[in-house]
Amino acid sequence: MALLPDEHVAAPAPPDPAAELAALRAENASLRATSDVAFHYIRAKVDELLEVIGTRTLRPEELDNHSLVTFDPIGIVTASFRHILDTLRTTNRQLAEAHNEIQAIFDTVGAALLVLDPRRRLLAWNQKAAKLLISATGEIHPHDCQAVVCHGEVPEEQCTFNRVLASGQEVFNPGVRLGERVYDVIGRPMFDEAGQLTQVVLAYQDISAHRQTELALRRSLAETREAQAKIKGILRAAADGLLLTDGRGRIVLINHSAEQLFGLDSVKAGELPSFLIIRHAGLIDLLRRAPQHQGEILVADIDFPDGAGGGRIYQARVTVIRGARGGFRGCITALHDVTEQRQVERMKSDFISTAAHELRTPLATI
Repeated sequence: MALLPDEHVAAPAPPDPAAELAALRAENASLRATSDVAFHYIRAKVDELLEVIGTRTLRPEELDNHSLVTFDPIGIVTASFRHILDTLRTTNRQLAEAHNEIQAIFDTVGAALLVLDPRRRLLAWNQKAAKLLISATGEIHPHDCQAVVCHGEVPEEQCTFNRVLASGQEVFNPGVRLGERVYDVIGRPMFDEAGQLTQVVLAYQDISAHRQTELALRRSLAETREAQAKIKGILRAAADGLLLTDGRGRIVLINHSAEQLFGLDSVKAGELPSFLIIRHAGLIDLLRRAPQHQGEILVADIDFPDGAGGGRIYQARVTVIRGARGGFRGCITALHDVTEQRQVERMKSDFISTAAHELRTPLATI
């Protein structure tokens, strides 16, 4: 609607300075209160973060509100937490790798390993233990070791775990039989920082094959000793002198007849002296020629004078022993008294010579 020429518009009332000042003061107070709440919240949260990471909290006189925002401690703490988290991730990865290595060693070790708590309940075991000892199926962690492993075959007083628990020290329990197998068992206690026993580690070393080998070796040793006794009996009973030397010329066996013949005391097999101790030039020469001899037997008569113009004659038969590739391994020497035989042969030869001479003389005359 258009104004008439004689109509006038009323001028606005001038602002009241006191009212505007009061409004501004109220707004500033509200902003200040809001700012104080915000700064208080930021400072409280910063202090909480510092307490978490183990750092001393901030005091207002050390860092005022304006500097608090400018310094940005939350950003610094956040970066610290990020670094801590990265370090934790790296540590967890290293721990996982170490755990895998330990588990690999735990599973591949030659002995069967069991870890028990103080109540003799199974906590852990390796693959060897699962294969050799643990016969239960499914979850067996709560089970007693006696029920799962020993099945009551081992008396309580001989139980390795009980002995470790009683002594608090490592225990070695050899020759424990479980079923058809025999084990050497080692028990070792584990303690916490307070010295309380927390776990017991049992290591079962399967010695069944070793035990069988040992029994077979003992049987073989008994048979060998029996054979040696028979050989010694044969040597003692033999009237001929017998001498066995190895490839290095050492006396391995000698019977009583040969010892008496050469004037030797009993030769111990452990000493293995050289055949040079027999001190007979003829026999020593024969034994020295044995390694180069192409045949198997050397035969020769050797004299044993008695110092009174007489003596005995022995036939030495040296049998050469060679290995699979023809190498010299020693020889067996048999000494047989042929004194009477040689005397008879000499008498025969003398008789024939005399008879031939006597017969030749009448024939020449005729």
